[in-house]
Amino acid sequence: MEKADTIKITVVDDHSLFRKGIVTLIQEINSQFKVIAEAGNGSELMEKLSAGLNCDLVVLDLDMPIMDGL
Repeated sequence: MEKADTIKITVVDDHSLFRKGIVTLIQEINSQFKVIAEAGNGSELMEKLSAGLNCDLVVLDLDMPIMDGL
């Protein structure tokens, strides 16, 4: 069970190495932050949201293939 003050974050970027770096930085900033999902483009994010993903914050790249962040 997560604490009520946990901020659930999803990170979306088409460059997996950059995405992993962002995830690591977010998790090291504050124990209150928890990355609960990752996606490689906007389409993957929409699939996860449609499947019931419930996050508080999405950190995403604006320039991605297939479906961008806009």
